[in-house]
Amino acid sequence: RVLFGFPDGLYAAYPAGNGFPERYDPRRRIWFPPADAWKEKRAVWSRPYIDSVPQIGLVISCSVPLRMPDGRGNGVCAVDISLDELIEELHSSGNAGPHVLEKAIMDDDGRIIFKQLKNRAVLDDMKKRKFGVVTIQEPDGNETVYTFCHIRSVNWFYIEKLDMRNLLAFFRR
Repeated sequence: RVLFGFPDGLYAAYPAGNGFPERYDPRRRIWFPPADAWKEKRAVWSRPYIDSVPQIGLVISCSVPLRMPDGRGNGVCAVDISLDELIEELHSSGNAGPHVLEKAIMDDDGRIIFKQLKNRAVLDDMKKRKFGVVTIQEPDGNETVYTFCHIRSVNWFYIEKLDMRNLLAFFRR
């Protein structure tokens, strides 16, 4: 969903709907950041939050300022991203196969957005390197491979946990 909010409280959303509460005020929403948030002149990402329209659920927003010709701010344009839909997309697309044990998105503090990652050593390594591959020898003798990439805009990591045996078998076929 795309949202527009203005200093006088006027707002517009696309796609439109009747789900907004009667007293909805964009200036009090997390996607409408304070004026000092625009110092770096780039998009501002929110933390995940429950949308005001209950059917949408948990979302993150990316906001940019709307500016007058003289450069003064005159509102906000934001895009809401449904985490439920993002998670469904990650589960149903990409490099899927019997070698992929898990996919996850987590924040920089190790809080998992949609999947539990229990290996603290892997987490610490990811935070240092920001992207790469970590291989772990499991107690059963098998190797587990974690591939990861830092998502700088929201300070999250995308992670795939892979079974090495199945991964090798997949590429041998």
